[in-house]
Amino acid sequence: MAKLAQKKAPKKHLHIKHCIKKMQCRAKWVGTLYVIAMVALFGLACLQPVFGDGAGVFAFWKPFTLFTTEGDFISVLVNNALSIATAVLYAVMLLVLLINLVGALCSMGWLFKKKASKLYGFNRNMYAMDDIEKAYNSTFKTVVVINVLIAVLSFDIAFSLLLIGATVGVGLFFHFLCGTLAGNTSLFTVDGEIIEEKRNVGTFSAFVRNFLQVLATAGIVYFFVKSSGEIASFLLALTNGGMSTYTSEPLSLVLPAARLAILILSILMICYALGTTEFEPSGRETAGRKTFKRLSFITFLVSFGATVFLSIYYKIPLDGALMSIAGISLVAFVLEICVRKFPKSKDKNPDEVDANKYLDGSVKDE
Repeated sequence: MAKLAQKKAPKKHLHIKHCIKKMQCRAKWVGTLYVIAMVALFGLACLQPVFGDGAGVFAFWKPFTLFTTEGDFISVLVNNALSIATAVLYAVMLLVLLINLVGALCSMGWLFKKKASKLYGFNRNMYAMDDIEKAYNSTFKTVVVINVLIAVLSFDIAFSLLLIGATVGVGLFFHFLCGTLAGNTSLFTVDGEIIEEKRNVGTFSAFVRNFLQVLATAGIVYFFVKSSGEIASFLLALTNGGMSTYTSEPLSLVLPAARLAILILSILMICYALGTTEFEPSGRETAGRKTFKRLSFITFLVSFGATVFLSIYYKIPLDGALMSIAGISLVAFVLEICVRKFPKSKDKNPDEVDANKYLDGSVKDE
């Protein structure tokens, strides 16, 4: 028995060594792909897929020059509030993208470490991958959210379908590819021996769930941006003192308020759908996993309720865009309920036994 144990020990040692090397190699590849994607998104963001008064880094700053060419600071700010807000949003986006890229590059040192650490063991590569993943998610969410806000705040909005397609395509490709790979990357703990902490839930159902969430969010954002002129008009009236229409008829605030609420809910749905919650190794036990279901239900209530109220009170036809948003959010809510039990654990259910053994009576209750 002692000789047999001596023969098995080296094999086990070689196996765990191979697993560590495999996971570290995967972490290096995933981290590198994330950095490449961040560089691509930064370049596409500089071209600005959605633009109002300006286009990209070469023109977004023009509204700021009004403060030097015109008179009073307050009057310039009030008269050009939306264009200045758009320029500020674009500048914030570039700053966030730059900070995330620098942070990701700073994590590359740990990403390519070959030696173990007394404190972090063999996991420094995986921890660096997680940090780069967070930076990428922040970058992708920021690009999408800021461009949606720019589209909402601009009257003379224009789109570059090529740049929009490239930005969303690149972002989603690396989101799904690297998110799946990162979610299947193991960590290693040392407790007398080296133990691999493997993913215990399936990956395919997590991919499907997240893909459906992305589709639903894209549909809601599309119909919202298509009919979001009410928000820009409301904000313009708010800054220019033209609120008499709303103050004389308070119920006229229902539509702008509903649209603002849907905008906030849409941003939260974007942040969830483009995040990594669905790919977390803990699966159904992941904190905040019910967020998308709740957001979709609230979106349905707000959009459907506002549309029905306006139709009944003002005797006007149902708002097609809001009804589309209500329909998409309701479908998303139902789908979330249908797939709530996924992903399932890979472990064998101890309550399930072989049918022949059960009929033979060889299975005893404990």
